[in-house]
Amino acid sequence: MARRVLVLVDEDHRLVRDGLAALLERQPDFTVLAPAQGVNVAVAQVRQTRPHVVLVDAALAGDNGHTVVERIRRTAPDSRVIVIDVLPKGQDVIEFIRAGASGFIVKGATIDDFVRTVRSVADGAKVVPASLQVPALAQRLEHLNSV
Repeated sequence: MARRVLVLVDEDHRLVRDGLAALLERQPDFTVLAPAQGVNVAVAQVRQTRPHVVLVDAALAGDNGHTVVERIRRTAPDSRVIVIDVLPKGQDVIEFIRAGASGFIVKGATIDDFVRTVRSVADGAKVVPASLQVPALAQRLEHLNSV
């Protein structure tokens, strides 16, 4: 049997958090850890469970959402972080990548795109939807993928 991808969902809206967790649990290769609500809870859970992928709502820490990504990456360097947002600006995407994010999911994505992104990031890819890519971001991604 293929490996099970451990996923932690950190989203402050219960309906969204529980919906994402339920969607992932229906996939044969995902195990969703107890969904987190808030930065401190998520960091503690990451420390205890060492998930393969952490889904983080970009708005969790207000204007400093990238600090959430940094804290998770410091706590569990092998965990990959995917940021979820409605439609981040190009500069925000760059800041999240600098902080250690491996991927992005726009909240308007299809279920297939969402699941594919989680799988791809779990397998080591860096995934940013084409709609979010700007020239500076493309250069940054090129550099990160060559390292």
